[in-house]
Amino acid sequence: MRELAAIEVDLLVRELKRIEGMYIKKFYDLGDNSFKISVSGKDGTLMLYLRLLRTFNISAFSEPAEEATNFAMAMRKRIAGSRIESVSQHGADRIIILGIRGKDRRYSLVAEMFGKGNLMLVGEDQRIEIAYRNASMKDREIRARQLYAFPKSEPFDFHSGITDEKATEMAEGATNEDTKLIKALSKRLDIGPLYLEDIITRAGLDPNMKASDAARHSDRLAREIRAFFAAIKEEKTRIYMDQNGRMIDYAIKAIKKYDADRCTYYDTPSKALDAFYLEERSSARETEDRESLQIQESVKRQNELIIRYRAEENEDREAGDLVFKNMSRLNELIGYVREKKRVGLEELRAAFPDLSVKSIDLKNKTVEIEI
Repeated sequence: MRELAAIEVDLLVRELKRIEGMYIKKFYDLGDNSFKISVSGKDGTLMLYLRLLRTFNISAFSEPAEEATNFAMAMRKRIAGSRIESVSQHGADRIIILGIRGKDRRYSLVAEMFGKGNLMLVGEDQRIEIAYRNASMKDREIRARQLYAFPKSEPFDFHSGITDEKATEMAEGATNEDTKLIKALSKRLDIGPLYLEDIITRAGLDPNMKASDAARHSDRLAREIRAFFAAIKEEKTRIYMDQNGRMIDYAIKAIKKYDADRCTYYDTPSKALDAFYLEERSSARETEDRESLQIQESVKRQNELIIRYRAEENEDREAGDLVFKNMSRLNELIGYVREKKRVGLEELRAAFPDLSVKSIDLKNKTVEIEI
């Protein structure tokens, strides 16, 4: 599954604005970089689903949570009952920030949707109180009691669009570089590989071509950059499906390479992402349930084997005790057969009436006795 693009973060944040003024009821750690937060307000209760790198959306799906982790407990202790004052994106980065006011202090719940992904609770003094994972980078240190620093970022308003002059500047700047066109354009327009590739393809160019080779087509590239920002204001988020009905991708506008695929439209990015990851979340739960059932069946089989082995062990022990108890008479019978060399079944039974002789096989030198 692909990561969220910065422009998709922008749209999700705009939708999440509706939780401003609501109160955090409970925080859950679902494992595998996933969390859910229940919030309530005058319009009722909503469930937020956060999966690092993938989505942060209002969800209609709520799977049961396991026993609270230390991380979840630490979060609950600090933010349960807090009021959500703001929801924002840091610059043009893939960072979502919930401004929270508790009884006696404010926090920022910071979800980093890049790299390995991270979730932190930052205090008013800008020091990290809780971090989902510790990390050391060239210019940042993520761990408790360290000052939290945002990555360096340039402000960019995705929603207001882009001027003709800015589009031309981006296109001409990108086509002056000596690298792949998609890489050169991403330095100036960080909207995610899916949309950059679509812009370049619609301009009739190859995303992997040398950027400088596209210099004479920079006007076409600028035109498609402008068209992209015009389209995201009008088009609905959609999920693309292959011929078998399996979801293959989602997008906030039409994507040229998926023209031949079916798609389903959604009113909001949040609804689309909820549907997109619903199947994965349900499958994960089904897998867990299936694995749990398999473990239960395995334990059941092992217990049955233990019971059977114990029963066989008891039978063997009882048989051994009986053999030992009758050892003297059995030795006499063996001596009698060896001395006679040729003896019949009836003769043997007559000689040892107290032993239940079932058969005798002189060829294989065996006598069967029921004890």
